[in-house]
Amino acid sequence: MSFNASQKIDILTFLKQKHALPVLVFLTLINIIALQILNTPLKTAAAPAGIVSFELAGQLQQSLIILDSWQGKIATIAALNLGVDYLFIILYASTISLSCLLLARKISMVFPHAANLGIFIAKIQIIAALCDATENFALIQLLLGSDHPHWPVIALWMALIKFSLIGIGILYIIITSLTLLITSSK
Repeated sequence: MSFNASQKIDILTFLKQKHALPVLVFLTLINIIALQILNTPLKTAAAPAGIVSFELAGQLQQSLIILDSWQGKIATIAALNLGVDYLFIILYASTISLSCLLLARKISMVFPHAANLGIFIAKIQIIAALCDATENFALIQLLLGSDHPHWPVIALWMALIKFSLIGIGILYIIITSLTLLITSSK
């Protein structure tokens, strides 16, 4: 499947996209701060990385140990964290996608293949978002008391795919930004 950098896949015009990106970045950063605040009480000996430890547990026994360390109010905070994360999914996927699209447009004159890659990476952020939503659903099932061993496995694999796709998006943004900076200074 080939992507043409000049094809119109955008809902917003270029100008509106340029104005929307700072707003998305700001909202994403606010959401990150909120999630970090909610994650602080979730950091226990059983879950040193808080909710991320729960996402990556991978086995029912480890998930139950983490849940046992989150009793009472802490379990409620974990549920709230997962709820707020659904908003974060929309924000980070939109922010990374739009960043990739804007950078692809800028780099298309210099490196057309890099632009095509940027369009592809923007599109796969939808897959990252769907994986994240599926992961959250699996974790919520565990929080609600399910003892099915497939939920931690689903959460783990969805988290690994999500983190990989987000990482690819961020890497594209960094490399393309640096490339544009270097080529514009020549």
